[in-house]
Amino acid sequence: MLSQTQRMQHEPVIGLQQPPKSGYSEEYFHSLIHAMQYKLEELIEQKDARAVFQLTYLTFSKHVYENLIQHNFTHHAWATDMCCRFVEIYMLQFRRWEEKDPKQCATWRDAFNRIENGKTNVLQSMFLGMNAHINYDLAFCTLGACAAHSDVDTKSHFNGFSLTGTTMQMRYRDYLQINHVGWRSITHIQDEVLNRFNPVLGVFNRLGTKISKPLSIRVLMASRDQAWRRTALLLHAGSTEEVLAIEHLIDNAAIRWAQAILTISTNPILAGRAILRWKSGIDITEQKHFSVLMNALLHDSNTTHLLMAEMAFAGAGSIAVLEKLISQNLLRQADRWMAQICENGTQVQFESMIEYLSSNLETHSDRIIRLHINTKTPRHRRKMLIRSKKQALEYRKKMLESWLEAAVIIKEIQLADALREELRSINFQYKRMKEQSGFPNPFLKAMSEDSNPWISYLAQGIIEKLGGTAQEEPLVESVLFLKDCSLFTAVQTEYLYQLSKHLQLKKFVKGEHIIRKGDIPTGIWFIKSGSANVISQHQQPIANVQQFDVIGEISCFSSIPATAHVVACEDSSAYFILADDLMSALRDVPEIAINVMQILSKRLNDTTQLLIKSTETSE
Repeated sequence: MLSQTQRMQHEPVIGLQQPPKSGYSEEYFHSLIHAMQYKLEELIEQKDARAVFQLTYLTFSKHVYENLIQHNFTHHAWATDMCCRFVEIYMLQFRRWEEKDPKQCATWRDAFNRIENGKTNVLQSMFLGMNAHINYDLAFCTLGACAAHSDVDTKSHFNGFSLTGTTMQMRYRDYLQINHVGWRSITHIQDEVLNRFNPVLGVFNRLGTKISKPLSIRVLMASRDQAWRRTALLLHAGSTEEVLAIEHLIDNAAIRWAQAILTISTNPILAGRAILRWKSGIDITEQKHFSVLMNALLHDSNTTHLLMAEMAFAGAGSIAVLEKLISQNLLRQADRWMAQICENGTQVQFESMIEYLSSNLETHSDRIIRLHINTKTPRHRRKMLIRSKKQALEYRKKMLESWLEAAVIIKEIQLADALREELRSINFQYKRMKEQSGFPNPFLKAMSEDSNPWISYLAQGIIEKLGGTAQEEPLVESVLFLKDCSLFTAVQTEYLYQLSKHLQLKKFVKGEHIIRKGDIPTGIWFIKSGSANVISQHQQPIANVQQFDVIGEISCFSSIPATAHVVACEDSSAYFILADDLMSALRDVPEIAINVMQILSKRLNDTTQLLIKSTETSE
């Protein structure tokens, strides 16, 4: 039987290893947790600083295991496969560091080096481990799980891609569920790690949770979609060479996230250096894989926007890519690239691009004018963009005036009319730009009066905060919550905004009933925080519901009394919506009705399985 190391060492990238002979299962995952626990005790006994990484990932894995045994995933086998690969990848990275394997990625090598040399405090070390898990490992274990379930043909050098829309949605839901587990366990992970390795810092952390928890949530949640984007790039790769190029790109992007974490250093010199490295990123233009990435950018329209976003964030040379796209007459892609640099690119590459465009107005004035400034544009970049757009508009205005004069002289009436129309447009844009200072307030005012109530609500919130970012007020928070509920998958945000006005939030203490058996249903509940047990007629828990889960839907839609108790097993909170409001939503939005059918089907299947088990036990 091949060892774990032998199974993993021959693949082009990590995550594609064959499962053990017994297959990936809950039992195998549990054995991996035991192995990590044993290794943790060994590291603690040896006073090895890497125990911080070990405890961080062990705590997360235990939370994942609880969700696996509760079958909280749409496709249990796929989720189990992914989780097992995730642990195996971490163990592989640990061994590669011990063996000084040159194939180890820079993200993990840098994290291990810093923790062993005492360059980071416990909190930073924990974040660096989370960063390496999420921003590097996660994409590859997702790829491996997809390959194992025939979503992509890796044997043909990544030439086949067979994910259907339905399968992709199912994979993404399970992927999100795993990330939600991480999100829910952040506070527990911090407490476990800090209390074990730095109790004093643990006390300060509890006092300053509002500082540390948002940072860890940002590392997790902001990286969640990035990791899925990276998985999509790997799945679409047309060759092993392209996979390796994307792997290096992912590594560079994860290293940049590590620099953001290092900025929280108590040493101002180290923090300053980290800020500079975060601003500059790693220019991948001179790396050997750059030509492969450019070839993919030029010829694969399916992933252009994904690849651009990743290259911009990692620090790809803004000018080199722009010139290449223009030389290939890919002008729309060139505009997209500039927008990506403005929104996601490093500060160094952003400034380089703006200076390059502004110094070549004869060629690029139109491109500068087409650049949009929106809420995705970092605030500190808006003034520079506005200044450049003003220069481009002034240049364009003078050029049009000279052309108009020439057209009048040669009596070309239609041409002169066209030039006047364009000149009026430029004058209007120039006037609007002069009125702006920092953030495009005229745009915000127009948005605050928009007929779409969700856009209007958010714009008004931003205006009230003088150009800042709207805080997550209760209504905004409830909309974001609904977006993550399976019942409202694919429902437009505008409608969720209207629906969220009908939500009622209630808190429950441990042991309190959310639903009592025999209650006449008036609506349904969504678990916002905490968890609850569904209690059978024999007073035994038969199911556990957690964040984003729906309860009471069978009674509500069937108009029958509640068939079981639902009791909070910890301090919890839940949203309630009246049946009338929900039925109105079902009539207006067919996607909700489809999701309801899927949920009811799953509940019916779960109930059937419970009855079968109950019958077998009684026999």
